[in-house]
Amino acid sequence: IKHIIISGGENISPKEVEAVINQLDDVVESSVVGIADEKWGERVVAAVVTKAGSKIKPEAVRAHCKNNLHDWKCPKEVVFVRALPRNKMGKILKEEVKKIF
Repeated sequence: IKHIIISGGENISPKEVEAVINQLDDVVESSVVGIADEKWGERVVAAVVTKAGSKIKPEAVRAHCKNNLHDWKCPKEVVFVRALPRNKMGKILKEEVKKIF
């Protein structure tokens, strides 16, 4: 299943946004999902796992995205989590990530 996010009529690839977030030194991994938004249809949000002892702030993640992506692709909300929810095969459960928001 493709997990394309449609926000304001634009198609956004979560993989593209995750690749940019994962470039940051303090980031171990991330998961980008779309959650319901009355105005835009879906809103881009990101759950991010950081390295132990990291002091990175959500604003730094969003700023990095703004420097490397179109504004409409950038996460509107960034939440730090200890681990991303996975199934027994190790695949990230996007529906569980959505529940974080």
